[in-house]
Amino acid sequence: MINLRVTLLGIIVFYILINLAYALPDLVAEIDYYPKNASVGDNITVIATVKNTGEVDTSDVQAGVIKVGMINAPFSKVNISANSEKNWTFDWTMRYGKVIMILRVDYSNLINETNETNNIATLTFDFPIFIKTDKKEYKVEEPINISIIGNNGSGYTFVRHLFSFPFNVFKFENGSWKEILIKHCRNNPPVCHNNKITHILGECLNYWPTCRNVPVNSSWIWNPKHHWIHEKNLTCGNQTYDRWTLVPIEPGQYKLILYYGGYNGDCRNIYTESNNFTILQNCYSDSDCAYGEKCINETCLPVQNYCENNSQCADDQICLNHTCQNISCEYWQIAINHSCVLRYGYCENVDNCNFDQICLNHTCQNISCEYWQIAINHSCVTASGYCKDNSECSSGYYCSSHTCHMSSNSGGGTREINYAQPTDTNATTTILKEFSNEVPEEIKGLIITFNLGKNASGADVIAIVGNKTSKKAIANINGTVTINLPEYGQGKIIISKAGYKNLTKTIKVYAGKLNITKISGENYGEKFKFRVTDEKGNAVKDTEVEVYGEKLKTNAQGIVEKEINVIQTKLVASATKENYKNSSLVFDVKVSGTLKITAPNRVNEGDKVIVKVTDENNKPVANARVDVAGKEYTTDEKGEVEITAMQTMALKASKEGYISSEQTSVSVEAKIECGNKICEAGETKENCPQDCIVCGDGYCDNGEDYKTCPGDCPKPEEFLWLLIIVIMIMLLISVYFLIFRKNKKQ
Repeated sequence: MINLRVTLLGIIVFYILINLAYALPDLVAEIDYYPKNASVGDNITVIATVKNTGEVDTSDVQAGVIKVGMINAPFSKVNISANSEKNWTFDWTMRYGKVIMILRVDYSNLINETNETNNIATLTFDFPIFIKTDKKEYKVEEPINISIIGNNGSGYTFVRHLFSFPFNVFKFENGSWKEILIKHCRNNPPVCHNNKITHILGECLNYWPTCRNVPVNSSWIWNPKHHWIHEKNLTCGNQTYDRWTLVPIEPGQYKLILYYGGYNGDCRNIYTESNNFTILQNCYSDSDCAYGEKCINETCLPVQNYCENNSQCADDQICLNHTCQNISCEYWQIAINHSCVLRYGYCENVDNCNFDQICLNHTCQNISCEYWQIAINHSCVTASGYCKDNSECSSGYYCSSHTCHMSSNSGGGTREINYAQPTDTNATTTILKEFSNEVPEEIKGLIITFNLGKNASGADVIAIVGNKTSKKAIANINGTVTINLPEYGQGKIIISKAGYKNLTKTIKVYAGKLNITKISGENYGEKFKFRVTDEKGNAVKDTEVEVYGEKLKTNAQGIVEKEINVIQTKLVASATKENYKNSSLVFDVKVSGTLKITAPNRVNEGDKVIVKVTDENNKPVANARVDVAGKEYTTDEKGEVEITAMQTMALKASKEGYISSEQTSVSVEAKIECGNKICEAGETKENCPQDCIVCGDGYCDNGEDYKTCPGDCPKPEEFLWLLIIVIMIMLLISVYFLIFRKNKKQ
């Protein structure tokens, strides 16, 4: 027994020692602040807490608070006992923007813990700002007032600035938002002058944005006049270059984005967008505006329900002053096909009601007749077999209880025989009538009203389209019937009535009629735009438009675009869409123009000649080809090219989409360079005797000798003897001079 206890005690001691050997600390990060109701501009105290919830002490604990967007030094290393904690505090001022504080413990991962996932705690402060414009529509170059708004009182935030302008501007183009550069360059961009790239005041430099502290709940002004575009691969002589160019702000839909942050200049992590606003096209008349817009106070403004005729409006509207307006009808009328017509079940007079009805308060109401009467022609008349009085009975009959009875006087008294007045037994052959054929073959929409004639009152009408059948409709007293068609497509209408031949009419039901128009594009190489609308002028999306062999789909504005690089007349653009009636138009692609060449009439050989290519309106034509004596040159953006004058100067310009120019000849005069020992064309003995040799002028020119011109040049021997004689004379003079000098000294 003692041995068993000793053994158990040993096991317990061993277990305790093992646990002590494997016991670890557990560091937990917590971060908080007070007061909790603090707002922008208030000072708070942040409390960072590190707890050791483990079973053993730990030393040299690393801890520190990192504020996103800023670098912060860690706290000093500390020792934390088991089941104890350490706290640090620091002050903080609230600002507009967003900051995330992160308390990290043992960030170098030097301490082995039981749980390594609780060493991080975060605290977030977020006070957003907003921007909006004072209006939603502006004229071109009209100043736009922009407000920076915060809902937590006054304060400041850091904003991304570019040339003292804190906003990024975006324009909606081709189905997406694209940024346009409002501020960009300093100095002037490079230019091409005499086929050389020059920088008049230095190159265009891209100014990088900076972060600046700006007040919230403040206003800014943007004057939308110009923006920068980057032109690439421009030609200057034999070189290409890029250039930033300032261009006007164009009409369209715009928005602004403001990048901001709250602390220490971090202004990249948050952004806010403004409302969308529109810069409108200035105009002088409606013709300056796009379809669906009118020129109002020199501004193109969209017109709701714009129209040019009734067919572009709904059935219950008319086109008045280019606007679809609802028709005002009486309560007993309904607007159909752009006019007020009688509503089904209502009337203007008895002619609009069934034969057994009268028109009372514009409502057809059944006539209440006696049992012996029948309603015919909108009044009660005596029914067949009944009578009102004796006058309505045949001879030998009398009227009793509204029935004609035979009278008898035999046997000195009167007796009554109870049988009715005999009827006519002559039978007639029934001839079936026919409905008037006024059912249209093509029907727009799922409701159709048509008239079959007054005699068709009460006729049953059904429609079958595809696999669906409509509910039965009944023609009114006028033979007019309105029926709801089950769906779009090919079908038939069946009309039936007792005494009439059944009428079956094939129909085609469609949702509307397409209308395709060309809104831009005239010449070769231009982008042609086509717009597809319905009868009301509304854009039809996802319509298939085929132009010059290519099938395109319309966008949300009903527009497709295609660049056409062919000169041709009577091209066809067709628009098709399921359940719509197709539309097409014929158009021409014209030449872009006729080229002309401008060059000097006379030049000297070797001169640099500027040749300019223009169209018939004297507008420069860039990238035109100029052929000169088998060589090809290309014009720059000014339509110019520099050519060295040669002996033959026959010039001709051409470009795709243009009619080539006529051949132009330039007279080239030979170059005269006196003194080059060549007697060139235009040189003579008089103007250049050193180049042009004339024998007999007494001058031995270069190239002349005694053999070619003995009159000008001496014989070589005579010249040699003459030279010897001259040398001898000079020697004698020298000897004499020496002797004379010696005698003088003596």
